[in-house]
Amino acid sequence: IEAEWGSVDFGDARVPREISAFIKCWGYVDDDPEIEYQHSATTCNSEDLIYLAHDFSTGNIVYQFNWLESAQLNSFQFYNMLREKIANTYPDNDAGKSDVTNFSCVDEFVNNPAQSGATIVTKMTFCAREYRRYRGIYDVLYFGVSVHDGGSSLISHFTMAGVAPGPAQRFLDKFVASIAWK
Repeated sequence: IEAEWGSVDFGDARVPREISAFIKCWGYVDDDPEIEYQHSATTCNSEDLIYLAHDFSTGNIVYQFNWLESAQLNSFQFYNMLREKIANTYPDNDAGKSDVTNFSCVDEFVNNPAQSGATIVTKMTFCAREYRRYRGIYDVLYFGVSVHDGGSSLISHFTMAGVAPGPAQRFLDKFVASIAWK
């Protein structure tokens, strides 16, 4: 969390790249002419897990950015496509109902200034679930969605498994602050 995070241009934003030597990133662009939107994604994750039981792992960090853009979809279709993308957000570790509590989530809207002078509104959701046998340790999940001019969007997402509340909050604050708008 204390390290300097590099960033990279991504759509109309600048987003974090590899934030540590133990995190690797890769990306792709879906420019299939059959679909009515363009989708670029980058995913970064730690490569090691801690196995607590045969069906319960922890210790990983995953973060992802998706840039979606369309000139063909109307606003309703675009928002529906975004809703479908967000519905696939889930924690990235194995844990059963006997291992963790249910997620408790907080939603918030945040105004972010852009270099262009515009204000970008981001809907953010932050969720946490506690480990039943390891009290004070949590899985956390975050996603943020920003829509630009009704035809493009940035979806940002991260999950951290096996983290205490203080470091989770510091990571969230730094992650959100590291996203800058052009």
